[in-house]
Amino acid sequence: MLEIQDLVVRYGDVEAVAGLSIDVADDETLALLGPSGCGKSTLLRAIAGLEAMASGVVRLDGVDLARLAPHERGVGMMFQQPALFPHRDVAANIEFGLRMAGMEVSGRRRRVTELLELVGLVGYESRDVMTLSGGEAQRVALARSLAPSPSVLLLDEPFGSLDRALRDRLVDELPDLLRAAGIAAIHVTHDHAEAFGVGDRVAVMTDGKLLQVGPAEDIWRKPESAELARFMGHRNIVEREGRPFLVLPTAASVDAVGGVDTKVLATRFRDGRFVTSVKTDEGVLEFVLQERLAVGSTVKLTIAGDAVIPLERA
Repeated sequence: MLEIQDLVVRYGDVEAVAGLSIDVADDETLALLGPSGCGKSTLLRAIAGLEAMASGVVRLDGVDLARLAPHERGVGMMFQQPALFPHRDVAANIEFGLRMAGMEVSGRRRRVTELLELVGLVGYESRDVMTLSGGEAQRVALARSLAPSPSVLLLDEPFGSLDRALRDRLVDELPDLLRAAGIAAIHVTHDHAEAFGVGDRVAVMTDGKLLQVGPAEDIWRKPESAELARFMGHRNIVEREGRPFLVLPTAASVDAVGGVDTKVLATRFRDGRFVTSVKTDEGVLEFVLQERLAVGSTVKLTIAGDAVIPLERA
C-alpha cells in the first residue's frame, strides 16, 4: 500500500502540495483529477523522489521512502511523451531498466515477451520505435515502465498528446492492463472522462489540496462543495435557505399534469440525448432529457427530490 500523510511541497513561499493525505491500495488505480498547476505532477514527483518534501511522510509497503534514492523506491513513472530511445528497437527500449539492473539476457527476453503480450504488441520486438503510431509508442512506454515490476506506477497525463479517439481506446484498456500487472497506480489527468474511465477511485485536487475522494459516481452525483460541483461542470447550483444546492441535470422529466412551469430557452443534441436550458423561478437550469422540446415553449417539469444535493459553500 502507498500511504501519503500530511505531505507538503514548497517552491519558495508557495505550497504546491499543501498537507495532502491519501492511501492507495496494492491493486487500486487512483485517478488524480485537477486543473493545470494544481500540484498533481508535483505530488507524483515527490512520491518518486524527484522533488524534495518540506514535511510529511510517504510510505510504500510500510517503508519510509524519504530514506531511499529514487531508483531504490520501487516506483515507476510514465509521462505524456513516450520518450523512447530512438536508436533502440522496441525490445531494447522495454528491457533497458532490466539491463541496467544486471538481469541476464534470457530473463530480459522472457520479461519483454510477457509485457508485449500484456500491452497487445506481440511480435513487435524488432520494430524501429520511429515507425510506431502514437498509441503503439505509449504502449511501449507503459511496458518499459512495468518491466522492473514496480510496486506502484505513476502516470502523468500519459494520454494528453493523443487524439480523442485513441485516448478513449487506451482509457478503456488501461484499467485491465494495470489489474493484470497487479500493481497500484496513480493516474494524473485534467480530463473528467479520462479520470472516470481509469480510476477505481477519483481524487479531485485544486491548489495543492484534495477536495474530495471517492468513486466516480459519488464525485459527480454527490459533490460535497459548490467549488467541486462547478469544477465538475455542474451549472445547476441554486440558493435555498441561505445555502447552495446542486440540482442534478438528469433529475427532471416532462410531466403534463404535475411539475412546475418552465420556459424552454435552448436545446442541443449530445450523446443521444437533448441538453435543454429552461427558465425557472430559481434562474436558468440545464437538464438532460430524452425528447426535444420546442424553444420558446412552456412545459411542466418534475424534479426528483433526491436529486437536489446540499453543498458546502467553499
